[in-house]
Amino acid sequence: MLLSSGAEITNISKWKLMPSAISLQQVRINFKEATDTSSIFDVEFKNGVLQIPPLLTGRRTEPRRL
Repeated sequence: MLLSSGAEITNISKWKLMPSAISLQQVRINFKEATDTSSIFDVEFKNGVLQIPPLLTGRRTEPRRL
């Protein structure tokens, strides 16, 4: 798998899944749409606010198998 920078990810087995949005809201994490970004990986957490770029999907969007 490749990052948007072109770097290859080789050890996916050490990744941890992020809790659901509902779980995060229950512990008072707020969400905000990130702007001025060119990558879906430009996620920032600061002062209790999780900024996430929009993820655009269409009728033909399919899950990616790792």
